Amino acid sequence: MTRRLLPLVLIVLLVALSQISKASEQDNARITFNSDIAPIISKHCLSCHVPGTSAPFSLLTYSDVRLQAKKIVEATGKRYMPPWKPSKELGGPFVGERSLSEGDIAKIATWVEQGTPEGDKNNFTLITEPPTTWRLGIPDLVVTMPEPYTLPATGQDVFRNFVLPIPVSESKYVAGLEFRPGNQSVHHATLRVDNTQSSRELDEADSEPGYDGMLADRAHFPDGHFLGWTPGKMPNMTPGGLAWRLNPGTDLVLQAHVIPTGKSTTLKAEVGFYFTETPPVKIPALVRLSSANINIRAGERDIVVEDRYTLPVDLDVLGIYPHAHYLGRRIESFVELPNGSIHWLLLIEDWDFDWQDEYRYINPVSLPKDSTVVMRFTFDNTSDNPRNPHTPPQRVSYGPESTDEMAELTLQVLTRNSSDRATLIENVWLKLREDDIEVLQALLARDPNDPVSHTSLGVRDFEKGDVERAFQHLEKAVELDPTFASAEHNLATALMNSGRPQEAFEHYRRAIELKPDYAQAHNNLGGLLQSIGRLSDAMRHYRLAIQFQPRHADAHYNLANVLRAEGRLDEAIAHYRISLEIAPEVSRTQDNLARTLALRRSTRTTD
Repeated sequence: MTRRLLPLVLIVLLVALSQISKASEQDNARITFNSDIAPIISKHCLSCHVPGTSAPFSLLTYSDVRLQAKKIVEATGKRYMPPWKPSKELGGPFVGERSLSEGDIAKIATWVEQGTPEGDKNNFTLITEPPTTWRLGIPDLVVTMPEPYTLPATGQDVFRNFVLPIPVSESKYVAGLEFRPGNQSVHHATLRVDNTQSSRELDEADSEPGYDGMLADRAHFPDGHFLGWTPGKMPNMTPGGLAWRLNPGTDLVLQAHVIPTGKSTTLKAEVGFYFTETPPVKIPALVRLSSANINIRAGERDIVVEDRYTLPVDLDVLGIYPHAHYLGRRIESFVELPNGSIHWLLLIEDWDFDWQDEYRYINPVSLPKDSTVVMRFTFDNTSDNPRNPHTPPQRVSYGPESTDEMAELTLQVLTRNSSDRATLIENVWLKLREDDIEVLQALLARDPNDPVSHTSLGVRDFEKGDVERAFQHLEKAVELDPTFASAEHNLATALMNSGRPQEAFEHYRRAIELKPDYAQAHNNLGGLLQSIGRLSDAMRHYRLAIQFQPRHADAHYNLANVLRAEGRLDEAIAHYRISLEIAPEVSRTQDNLARTLALRRSTRTTD
């Protein structure tokens, strides 16, 4: 009897062992939040999904993630989240890629199927900085909008430029910058600098904080650095040796695209600056491709806009930033190399205006001279485009509003040496002038009575040598808005450079009447007066220019020239040095300072 029962006992024991083994395998296959999901969320989602940011909900805790679990499965399964648009096959690889692997997507789905278990709290790995802190650490300087801007609850998107004075008393080198929008209504933003007070003039002319429309001509990205912000973009310090110079008297110009949220909100953005003692070893440059030749009829699809630029020097591409609006569907950028081969820079097969970004290469892309960079954007103005802002579709042309369209591609590049950079900058400037003329013509086609566009187009035409058309636009601007000081000033400058000083004098005088603290107008009027021998009057206006804009390099230089002519060498040397401190790269200032120092030495030796 005992022998007969023995096999039965063995069978029961084997079954029990098998069940224990299966249970162990299930435990091993069991996915938990703390061990498996938290690392994914931390790496790919927390640039946005923390309190106080643009995301609609937080994913900072297990409870947060569990509450949104079904939405997360759907968004990740459709590859809508986390937002990462560039193709992995063509272009890149890029810094900070946020896309999930197929394994991570499957892991999230399985976790939800298993009932979202939390797991061992000792294995919790979701680590992030508190959302109230700066991601790059405590800034050396924080600059805030001087006045809050109130965004209406409803209406069209707002494009608004805000001028933020930067309170530094000496030149600084900026190694990093972090933008905090202040509320969820900011869609994206760009940051530029202006040391001429041109942006202040436009701000002061507007009754509300900031000003609408295009940026002032003198607002620019600093030293080849594109400064922009989009939701989810992590701030980064510049690579070693690529800091940019910030001079006293500089304004930060924030151009914000703000979208009404259904309730009135207040915008008061702030920017943190991170300084370094190390001056830049290399200075990058920006290359922009663009087209304003956009006129897409309702119902049209596969409309292609292109631009091309042939490189005059060897260079390395550090980053790339594409920009289009809601009708954009496919973004392509590639390089036609001199040997006939093609190198891809970027491919986005499903462009989304809401998730535009700047992409930085992990390894800079080296391109030889005579390579041709190609920008090719494809647009869809049909009802099949789920992002079409018009129902039914309407004709869309070039313009700054989000319901208009744009096509721009900006490259940050680094040349082999400073001589090549100078060659590139000059060559790019000629291209940009033509691009700006195309853009301004498109804007005037939409609004023929815009004095700002007439003024800017007049300046560009004069630079190009089309003097007759330049005067037509500048005179039209003065006619349209007799109170627009910038139009008077630019007309005066064109008259002065055309050998018509008396007429120029009247318009400079008119510009200063309209805006008594117009530093550039004082400086230029001083130059006119100096040219006709009225040195004391010229000095008075140079000093006024410096009074209203103490870091006006040209005014210090011009005043120094007059002082030297009058034999006041010590004063002249002091102003040459100030001018050189503000703009150390200007060779004429260096030369005149050296000559004046030599003259002072020889004078003292003679004495």
